[in-house]
Amino acid sequence: MTRLAVMRPPEKMGGSVEVARSLGFEPVCASPLHVVTNEDHRLGRFMRELMTGKVDIIVLTSSTGVKALFDLASPSIGPQELAGLMQKVTTVAIGPLTAQAMGSQGVQVSFVPTVYSSEGLVSQLDELSVKGKKVYVLRSDHGERVLIEAMRKAGARVIEVVVYRLIKQLDSQEMRSLARECMEGGIDAYAFTSSLSALSFLESASMEAPREEVITAINRKVVAAVGTPTKRKLEENGIQVEVVPANATFEEMLRALKAYIDGTAPQR
Repeated sequence: MTRLAVMRPPEKMGGSVEVARSLGFEPVCASPLHVVTNEDHRLGRFMRELMTGKVDIIVLTSSTGVKALFDLASPSIGPQELAGLMQKVTTVAIGPLTAQAMGSQGVQVSFVPTVYSSEGLVSQLDELSVKGKKVYVLRSDHGERVLIEAMRKAGARVIEVVVYRLIKQLDSQEMRSLARECMEGGIDAYAFTSSLSALSFLESASMEAPREEVITAINRKVVAAVGTPTKRKLEENGIQVEVVPANATFEEMLRALKAYIDGTAPQR
């Protein structure tokens, strides 16, 4: 059985382990990042403008962002009222898991791009007609800039609200254990779900061995990146990426990884 390094925030680890096992992997788990909600001063502006009909489009880029938004809003507004206000504007989910999280809060999603990534959404901006619209993008403090820049270039008035932050957990017992397994050759494949988690793992593993040796150890195995930005960041740091899924979801990445390992998909 392929031993797969799974690096996810604690709140997503359980579901990720289930997906990995269902596809025949043996997950070796560690959480390089911890999620905390963020009190962004722009959230108050978002809520005021949402209540007064001054918001045209809301973009949410992860299920974590959906949860953070409703958690942050809960002291002043109930989830049903917030969902009702969001229903009056165009709501965009980056992919089906984000849409599912929004649906669980009572928000019917207006638009999901065909390719589940920031780049996929950028390629379909014409369908959203963002020119002259006020767009709120609610996401983490490490979101890719491509989406914001493309929307502004298309004529949208974009306000980014950081609803959660990603905090590195480099020296935890599970991270150190994963790093040791990496250096001992005990991991067969790596599934990197973001640029930050990838860089955090490199930083943590470099506490166990020289960075060059860590990179060499990883490159002896199969590496999957959830999307092009993560692939690009890994390659900038000397890591060879064999697998990138068509859609940037954890499950799609593991399916593409399995096909690669089984030899049922073209090698990259």
